[in-house]
Amino acid sequence: MDRDEALIKAISDINEEEALGLVREMLAAGTKPLQILELSRKAMNVIGGEAARCGFFRTARVSSGAGKMAFRPMRCRTVDLPGWA
Repeated sequence: MDRDEALIKAISDINEEEALGLVREMLAAGTKPLQILELSRKAMNVIGGEAARCGFFRTARVSSGAGKMAFRPMRCRTVDLPGWA
């Protein structure tokens, strides 16, 4: 997996420490900030695709580094409910 793919995965998996480490490495190596933003957009598309497949967006609260609360997308599960098609 190359660094671009690793960043997309880290962001879409909400792995903040790994994502920030990769961003720092990429900036130090001369990667343009706009390229990093484009990779971030791709990661958001991954998260959005999961939400679309589920038909809703499930979230769980997780703490972020700044002492704030963030919302983390949960992987959807298929559940068969009686009466639901």
